[in-house]
Formats: sequence, structure tokens, C-alpha cells
Amino acid sequence: MQHVLPLAPRFDTVGWLCRTPRMLRDVGQALLPPGTSHPPFTQLLVPLDVHDFVSNHVWRVFAQGVDHMQVTTGLPLATGVVTSVPTGPLPSWRSTYLALQNEGFLGSHGPWINAERPQFGSVVGQLVAHAMTATPVAEPVRAHADAIHAHMQALLSSGSVLVIPTTAGAPPPRRESDEHLHAFADRSLLLSSIASLAGLPQISLPVATLEGCPFGVSVIGPRGSDHQLLKLVQRFSALPAS
Repeated sequence: MQHVLPLAPRFDTVGWLCRTPRMLRDVGQALLPPGTSHPPFTQLLVPLDVHDFVSNHVWRVFAQGVDHMQVTTGLPLATGVVTSVPTGPLPSWRSTYLALQNEGFLGSHGPWINAERPQFGSVVGQLVAHAMTATPVAEPVRAHADAIHAHMQALLSSGSVLVIPTTAGAPPPRRESDEHLHAFADRSLLLSSIASLAGLPQISLPVATLEGCPFGVSVIGPRGSDHQLLKLVQRFSALPAS
């Protein structure tokens, strides 16, 4: 992370894009510290409450990708939910994530924006304006983030690998309206906030095709299982034809 321009330091991390799972693991071995011992992965866990935030068509495509993962890894498939009573529903996760992200963004870029008044595109500009007018993060928000962190670590402590759609659908067309882009981003943020709030390693793999585009299915492991997760996804080398 040295010399990486911060956005929201609490969530900033380094990710990499590779053509093959083997290369993905090779880069991880070069960048990451030595892994610690973790129980072997025992199952792929699909959270059914995520289905509420993607269309039925997207969920069917996602399920095809999950089936492929199950076949190639040999791990049994289980279903459950990602949320709990203490953590609340996924929209509340997104709100907590955005509050903490805005706080980090203001600390990193607020003085520069106030001094220079830069011009942004309409979509990014709305996000920046919202961050610049956000209220300070209250203690219940931090407590909620801590509850999510503890819940997710417990959920995956027995060897489960969480499997979710990486985004809420196919990439929006280039000339899509701002309203549609915001709606797509909001739905996708429900999904990406899961690993971000819990500080968990996540790998997205193009194991399905949606509207002619590669569609990502993500696997999320317990905290510190980065090397083990990278080793697991090497089994996904034989991707289905698109």
C-alpha cells in the first residue's frame, strides 16, 4: 500500500486482475505475507437473502456459476443467510459502509476539494457532494460495523466459503442515464460492502455470462485466509465456454 493514493483508508486495499487463477495465486504469493493456518474449506455457502437484491434472471445466471464452482471444487453446496438480527438487513450494511467511507474520503480529500473546487462528472459529483455534506459518524454506526465484522468471522469460522454475485447485474451501457447508474451502483454496493465491512478476502471469477458479458461470481473466505482462497480458485481453471 506504500504510495497508493488513499480513498477511504479503512477500506483501501490492493487487488489485481489476472487472466488465469494460477497467475492470480502467483501474484498473491509475491505480494502477501505468509499465510496462517486455517481449517480446510468444507462447503460453498450461498446466502439466499442476497437474492432479494438481484433480479431473478441474474440469480439464475449466478446459480449456474455456483453449480460450476461446486463441480470443479468438489465442495458441497449449502444455503443460508448472510445477515443476522444483530447486524440487520443488507441495506443497513450499505448505509454503514457509506458513512465510514465518506468519513475516510473527507479525511483524505476534503481539504483539497474545499481549496481547489474541482469539477467532477455528474455521477461522481453527486457522490462527492454527499460525502462533503455528511454528518460525523455516530458511535452506533461504528458499533454496527463491529457487529458485522464479528458476525461474518463467526459465519465463516467453520470452513464455509461465502459465494455471492460480484455485482447486481451486467455492466450498464455507456450512455445509460445517471438515475440508472446510481440504482445499479446502490444494488452492487449491497454486495461489495459485505467483505469490505468485515475485512475479508474476496476473489471474483468470470464463471458465467450475462447479456453477452462475463459475469463475476465472488468467493469470500474468513479473515486471513487469502492464500488458502487463492489456492482454492485454481480449481476453477476450466471455465465454461461463453
